[in-house]
This record gives sequence, structure tokens and C-alpha cells, in this order.
Amino acid sequence: MEYRGVEFTVVQVLRRNLWRWYATVNGVWLSGEAETQFAAVAEAQRVIDQTLWRWPTGH
Repeated sequence: MEYRGVEFTVVQVLRRNLWRWYATVNGVWLSGEAETQFAAVAEAQRVIDQTLWRWPTGH
């Protein structure tokens, strides 16, 4: 998936109702977990926004 020019991945782990997301922004590795796919995507987007706000990439 892509959000604001940042590629991120959301995957379901073997344990039911657990989704993990991963992204890299300006060399900073980001990851997290959520109970639903929708929540994982929303959290990834929120963290990407926060990271871009702190360390703008210029794109």
C-alpha cells in the first residue's frame, strides 16, 4: 500500500484478530499491531503522518 508517497505493508499474523503493519520513512523503521486490518491501516497512516511532520522528506 502507499500513503503520502510512503510504501507500507499490512499483514495478518497466524493468531486470529492480529494485524501487523510495517513502513520506512526517511530511513526510520516503523511498525505496529492492531486487532483489525482497518485499524492497522489507520494506525500506519497516522504514524506516517506524524513521522513526516517531524522529519519532512520534501516530496
